[in-house]
Amino acid sequence: MAAMSTKLIFGVSSTHFNYDSLPHAFEKCLGWGMNHIEFFCSDIARRKFGRVEFGEIARLAQEHRFTVGYHPHYVGACDLGRAEPTVGLAAFHSILDDALFMAARFIIVHLGTFVERQTALEKIVRATEAVLPRVEREGMMVCFEDFVLCHGPNALGDRPDDFEFLFSRVGAKCVGMNLDYGHGHITGHLYEYLRRFGSRLVYTHIQDNDGVKDQHIGVGFGTIDWPKAIRETLATGFRGPFTVEYLEKYAEVAHPKLKALLFG
Repeated sequence: MAAMSTKLIFGVSSTHFNYDSLPHAFEKCLGWGMNHIEFFCSDIARRKFGRVEFGEIARLAQEHRFTVGYHPHYVGACDLGRAEPTVGLAAFHSILDDALFMAARFIIVHLGTFVERQTALEKIVRATEAVLPRVEREGMMVCFEDFVLCHGPNALGDRPDDFEFLFSRVGAKCVGMNLDYGHGHITGHLYEYLRRFGSRLVYTHIQDNDGVKDQHIGVGFGTIDWPKAIRETLATGFRGPFTVEYLEKYAEVAHPKLKALLFG
């Protein structure tokens, strides 16, 4: 079965649905009319995926004409805002190594946490600039995700000014924003992100919530105005990836609602 014929990129995060094997994962995505899959760090760790499995992901993606996203860890050495510069940079390169093996074009990165916000943001800029030649050479996209404070204090990426600083310093087209609609809904910045950074939008996470907790529930099960959110996203010229980050139990109801908004 071939991937759907469309200019939009539409997919799902691997940690939000059940699958028995990598071929099964791609088969389920195809059944949902998708052409993209994102592999999430906790799913990779739980299944003990390594370079062999990454190679299988690359093969299956090529076979089914999928794009692949990779969402690595964002704690410890991968906390770019808090890690020592040499440690964070080494972790960034290790992330790119794994992405290459699975032929992942989209690398979803959290800004991390801070001790002093401006110092942390400067550190992230320097790390990003250091990997830019490699990212550009390999045709990858670094997608910095907006975040929320409900998972802990001192998170970067919970406000537009963090992204304003980052994008003012790093103008490369291969670096942009991953807009998590649920996170933006909680912080109240969803539409400001679209207005200010629509031209830097390179990835999205689709999940709903009550505006308070990061619930990752299906489209239409929370309080996000999805017709408005999708309409304003498409108005920026963005065409995906639109990546589902709600659990499979919502799929029967939420997937058709979402696809109707995306594809008409």
